[in-house]
Amino acid sequence: MKYLLLLLALTLVVSCDNTLNVIEDARDIPIVYGFLSSTDSTQYIRVERAFVDMEISALELAKNPDSLYYPASVTVSIKDLNTQISYQAERVNGNDEGFQREDGVFVTEPNILYKIGKDVSIEEDRDYELILNRGDELNLVTATTNIVGTTSMIRPNPVVNDPKVDFASANPTQFKWRSANNAVIYDLIMTINYRERTEDTQYQPKSIVWELAKGLTIEEHAQRGNEFFSVLAANVEKDPEIIRRFEDITIDVVSGNQQLLEYIRIIEANLGITSTQDIPTYTNLSEGRGIFASRNTYTFPGIGLSNGTIDSLINGSVTKDLNFIR
Repeated sequence: MKYLLLLLALTLVVSCDNTLNVIEDARDIPIVYGFLSSTDSTQYIRVERAFVDMEISALELAKNPDSLYYPASVTVSIKDLNTQISYQAERVNGNDEGFQREDGVFVTEPNILYKIGKDVSIEEDRDYELILNRGDELNLVTATTNIVGTTSMIRPNPVVNDPKVDFASANPTQFKWRSANNAVIYDLIMTINYRERTEDTQYQPKSIVWELAKGLTIEEHAQRGNEFFSVLAANVEKDPEIIRRFEDITIDVVSGNQQLLEYIRIIEANLGITSTQDIPTYTNLSEGRGIFASRNTYTFPGIGLSNGTIDSLINGSVTKDLNFIR
């Protein structure tokens, strides 16, 4: 869960709800953060709960796993609405799955997630329902989403031999892709791969992740070439002892569905200069807060640079001190 999801992590996974009235009776408020993807072999869904206590501070409660997480008896499942087959998620510690929770307000151990494993295939263009069963005669918490299909690149052309991009031209570099079913919002991510060494060491792989565009609602993007060199200059250390070679570029197109678009629009509308600065409420759950949606990532690796771009990388005024060679 990356790129498109990073924005969401800052604004959604917050179980301490500042809008709760402390004089109200405590009530169960589920918080869900889940994305399904046909390109991911394993799905992870975060399920937590808001909490309130008239005598204990929210900061203290946030450090208590029993306040933040539901007990192990609670079940999370997804249902394929085309086949009506349900799959129960496994309750796991995300820290053991490679998803270490960062230090902050909330307890970091355990880091409870619900996992749909590799034996369950999420199919494109289908509808799925999330079902949270909290027991105790509480209502089921549900949400539905459609699955984003697979996109493909048009420019640069992935079917030609040795595809290249040109950042040395005075004209903007054009990126274009085909729309996928159910996709309405896109992020365009470029990873610049290179190698570096000193006279006494072997070449070591390095990379820079460059977010070319976020939240696009069209299937194309024009990028000014001079920004490519500025990104390198800002992220690569100048050191006369280091020699570098460009390797290749990888492009990721991350697609999201309508639920994601609506969520991001609400966030953007409430965080501008004329906004109230209040974090808005968004949910597509039958009860509680959160988002259950879909995304898909198309990856196009092994893209080269035009000869003119390589020349500018080596000799141009912006990057000549980075010691790139052919």
